[in-house]
Amino acid sequence: MYKIDDNSMERYRKILSQTPQSQVFAPLAEGYRERGQISEAEKIVRNGVKRHPKYTSGLIVFGKVLKDQKKYAESRHVLEEVIQTDSENLLTYQLLGELCLLQNEPKQALKFYKMVLFLNPQSVKAQKVVRKLESLTADEYDEEVFEMATLKAMPTEKLTLAKPSEPSISTTSSDRGLQRMLSLVDAFVVRNDLAKAQFLLTETEVEYGEHQEINQRRKLLYNRQSSQLSKEDGAIESIRPILTRETALRDRKLALLKSVLRVIEREQI
Repeated sequence: MYKIDDNSMERYRKILSQTPQSQVFAPLAEGYRERGQISEAEKIVRNGVKRHPKYTSGLIVFGKVLKDQKKYAESRHVLEEVIQTDSENLLTYQLLGELCLLQNEPKQALKFYKMVLFLNPQSVKAQKVVRKLESLTADEYDEEVFEMATLKAMPTEKLTLAKPSEPSISTTSSDRGLQRMLSLVDAFVVRNDLAKAQFLLTETEVEYGEHQEINQRRKLLYNRQSSQLSKEDGAIESIRPILTRETALRDRKLALLKSVLRVIEREQI
């Protein structure tokens, strides 16, 4: 049973013939794609995205059609355009992850699937893919990794979030918490939400102390902020310095003391 039935297909065809500017090109092309009529789907969706270059649904269908045609590089380019305008589009991150696996790029795939988990922590498929990729070291990748079917037999142990190229961290409760916080920092960086990434990284160091991975991300984040600022013409807003652990602890203590003083003052009134 197709998601887009024959009656809907006929209606979409009629609308598009009468109004070429209509956005029904997207579901119509998806309907053709479902039926294996990929050439017709591509023709319709290419014409559609020319008229509506920022239409998210149209770009996603276009990316799926290109993926079906094994035009992986072009498909990724189209889907990455979606991320630029809709940074929380779950389906797009999933499709990009699949494309990276098909192109034998496990590190990139891991990044995109982590974003899927960030947006939808209940995604069983994303959990399986992340566990599979994280269970390998950088020199252990082989062709079977990129077969999605092999992921079905994976164990259901608790998800960890260390990058595959980094040394594995012990699985104590504290370390699992650190890994999860670092994964969230990475997710904010991927979304280019550098302010949240910076704040969360400082909170992570306050909570877990100095750590090599925290220091690495601190340098990465600083470079990313500097690069972003240098690209902005006439940017006058300086980069907010990343707080040291001691400064963050001091600020927390001051905030706590002020809170206690407010309580005392209220009781004296």
